[in-house]
Amino acid sequence: MPPAEPLQPEPLQFRAIIGPTLAALGATALLSLSGAPAEKTLVRLQALGVGEGDGRLLLHLAPLLVVGIAVPMGMALSRGRSQAARLVLQGGLGAIVGFLTAFCLDLFIGFGAVLETFFGPQNPAHWVDVIAWMVVAFSVIFGVLGALSPLQGGGRANAMGHDRAVMIWAGFGLIGHGMLVGALAVLHQSEAPSTLARLQALGLFGLGVLMFAWSSIVLWRRYDELYRLVVVRAYAWTGGIASTFVVAWAALELAGFAPTLSLYAVSILLLALQFVVTISISVKLTASHLN
Repeated sequence: MPPAEPLQPEPLQFRAIIGPTLAALGATALLSLSGAPAEKTLVRLQALGVGEGDGRLLLHLAPLLVVGIAVPMGMALSRGRSQAARLVLQGGLGAIVGFLTAFCLDLFIGFGAVLETFFGPQNPAHWVDVIAWMVVAFSVIFGVLGALSPLQGGGRANAMGHDRAVMIWAGFGLIGHGMLVGALAVLHQSEAPSTLARLQALGLFGLGVLMFAWSSIVLWRRYDELYRLVVVRAYAWTGGIASTFVVAWAALELAGFAPTLSLYAVSILLLALQFVVTISISVKLTASHLN
């Protein structure tokens, strides 16, 4: 018998590329809006004869162009390669994208101006605020990835085996999660906020709670046993770790070895812990289920 032909990877479908590309572009656009053009790079462009306004626009658009090329290129070049080769290839492209983005923009500088426009002057971020904004960033990024999952090809389920409707609702809930955490951070950082600013922040908080709660109810009804197990384990681990931390901190506080934590700090730490634990358990159980 003639030797069997080696299996060739299926051709990469356009719809399988467009979803992750748009998701990456959405996350990059948020980063671009949060940043300001790097002054040194802007000066170099002006030395080449580019006007200041055109240079600023170019530096905001350049990361989008790079990501729009790098994501489909990485997916195409990764087809049929080993996992190690894919990690090296995609990691290399990611490093290039990160370097060029940092070369073009000073990230998150413009975000403070946006907050001040809607909520008034903001105090410098406390360490709890830093954790809160990290939770906001990851919640929104993962939320965008989930919300854009229908644009991926291949039937009702994506490559990880998740039902697309579940991914959309999960993305919707994560965006709401980011909104409610961001509203708490804004209220904590606001410097003598007006009544309107406080009402706007509370409105953002209420909308985020509504989105997160609605998504959680829908997801629980749609989940199979595997993902209900994820929820149960995540809340069990979060509750166990959080209760141990609170009791230990109370003992240290009463003994004079730890400062007093506000309810805001406890809430942010709990939400951050729940986010990390849920993502970790979800990835671990999904990997074991697929294997």
